Amino acid sequence: MAGGATVDSGALDALEGRSSVRGYLDRPVPRQLVKRILTAAARAPSGNNSQPWRVHVLTGSARARIGDVILAARQANHDQADPAPEYDYYPQDWPEPYRVRRRTNGLGLYGLLGIQKGDKAMGGRGDEVVELARSNLLR
Repeated sequence: MAGGATVDSGALDALEGRSSVRGYLDRPVPRQLVKRILTAAARAPSGNNSQPWRVHVLTGSARARIGDVILAARQANHDQADPAPEYDYYPQDWPEPYRVRRRTNGLGLYGLLGIQKGDKAMGGRGDEVVELARSNLLR
């Protein structure tokens, strides 16, 4: 690198090895691993240091109950609009080239899941919760 700067190979490995996982195993995650992940996540940057997160870790029957409640509420209100978020996470109007990238990514993801554009029964915001419940992550 110019000026004698170096790059930590661990950081590069983390960036290059990054992936999005949308399939889950039904095995429990060891408590120590959850603690380690949350400790590391607490160092994540946030816009204007707003730190807009609260984390609750549930196990056993509490996890099963909340999974059942979330799935039942989602199914009962499927025809209704999703509740308004506390704040806008994404811009209301995406400029190029981000709009086309986002659209391409969404079409590819939903296409892999067999969900066609406009399929209100399977598509739309919040269905990831239903998918998590179906994959036993919340059960």
